[in-house]
Amino acid sequence: MMEAICTIDELPRLLQQQDRNALLDLIKRCGKDKDLVSARRIHGELLHRKLFVHDIYVNNALLSLYSKCGALSAAQHVFDKLPSRNIVSWNALISAYVHHGHGDKAIICFKKMKDQGFSPNEVTFTSILKGCGDFRDIKEGKQIHNMIVIRGWLEENVELGNALVDMYAKCGALAEAYEVLLKELHDRDLITWSSLIARYVEQGQTLEALKCFEQMQGERFSPNEFTLTCVLDACSGREDIEKGRQIHDAIVQRGSLERRNIVLGSAVIKMYAKCGELSEAQKVLDGLPFRDLVMWKSVVIPNVRLREDDVHLFEMNQIKYIRRDMEDNYIDIRRRAACEIVKGLSLIIVLKLMVCFQRMCKA
Repeated sequence: MMEAICTIDELPRLLQQQDRNALLDLIKRCGKDKDLVSARRIHGELLHRKLFVHDIYVNNALLSLYSKCGALSAAQHVFDKLPSRNIVSWNALISAYVHHGHGDKAIICFKKMKDQGFSPNEVTFTSILKGCGDFRDIKEGKQIHNMIVIRGWLEENVELGNALVDMYAKCGALAEAYEVLLKELHDRDLITWSSLIARYVEQGQTLEALKCFEQMQGERFSPNEFTLTCVLDACSGREDIEKGRQIHDAIVQRGSLERRNIVLGSAVIKMYAKCGELSEAQKVLDGLPFRDLVMWKSVVIPNVRLREDDVHLFEMNQIKYIRRDMEDNYIDIRRRAACEIVKGLSLIIVLKLMVCFQRMCKA
């Protein structure tokens, strides 16, 4: 028989009965809901009644609860008041700082943990590597890499290997990231490859991104929609229309665009537009069951540089699909247009583009 789920209103009864398991379950559910009000109420009641003061499980749960709610000062306060700590306590605090973008504080916490004689485990390393990457601390990242190698954990832990590759990539050390992936990770997965491909694209190394994609396919990994979006961006950067068409064909076969994937649809349109295939970009846009402002801009902006004969692509009945956030974007188009006029572009082209976009604003 399943136990009844307790709510925050039943907190007084739980504490009166000192029902530890029900309390832990309540704390867990409040964390899932990111319910900071309930978190403070639970904590306050525990302090007032002086219950579970030395219970490491309850205290760690409170620490994790505040972390999930984004209340890092409260999480640190709970940690500082712990009568005793274990590796779970340290991992919860480190993870909290990393998750909320404070990689520097996570690294400080990690060093304190070691100084106090705690030995980091795989969870610790996975979390702190992300902190090193976010804070661009490759020096600390390399030291952690050495500790992981000594323990031999890269041979079995794919998640840890992915974190290591991503740390090097975020720090701009893409050659090291690639070397770790090929030479040190015995078990690679789609996340490993996709992460590296994404970092190559972010740093403008589109040829390397496409090479990685080919190697990934050689290992018989099937790309997901995130991977395909990254590869399309790489094709856009290199104006590689042939590869872009291949990716587009694969996307069509998978039916991804029919599932209303706006990011992927925008990437396809952007790829064709960047490669100068505006008619193809318009064709994709026309065939989509959904449209948004990003897609329209992907087609509109490149045309600011095209011949007057190409402007007709925008004088089509697409306007009715775009009804939000137009005024601000019209201002952006006007600023862009002014810059292009200074560069000597035909005034009539710019005016037609502005008229077209103004129609979108009024639709």
